[in-house]
Amino acid sequence: MKHFMTMIQSILVLVFGMTQVSFLSAETLDSQQTAGVSHAPDTLVMVEKVIAIDADGQAHTLYQEEEGRIYRLDNVNQVVHDLNARGIKSKGNFHSLQAVLAQRVFVMGKNNQPYPAERSEVGIPETYRLAVENLRVTKDRITAIYTTNCNGLSI
Repeated sequence: MKHFMTMIQSILVLVFGMTQVSFLSAETLDSQQTAGVSHAPDTLVMVEKVIAIDADGQAHTLYQEEEGRIYRLDNVNQVVHDLNARGIKSKGNFHSLQAVLAQRVFVMGKNNQPYPAERSEVGIPETYRLAVENLRVTKDRITAIYTTNCNGLSI
């Protein structure tokens, strides 16, 4: 199974590596300050953990994996849709979600060849706010999800 996941991650790096990253905006969990980069390079990130904040402001780990999944930074919200397949650890109603990113990212270089870099080198914070306003989790299933894009419009 581990070999299969490694193979899938390699394929994702190759497939997603050839597309352009059009948007980069992130928010840290502690400071809740948005940090943006005006010209973002093509970047692939690995989501190691997903943290959900409940109505009382308490953080709950919905998903955590030693070797996370790789996403394009502008498509990291896909992790919300992939949660059900991975098994959710916490149940309840949550108001916001944060993806915790691995230290190593993959930036697309010349000839569309990805090269490893550190998050701090390319201006990506450790946590990335996901576009989720309300999430309800029961019996290891996402039963209701309401998302918005960066313009505040419903997806």
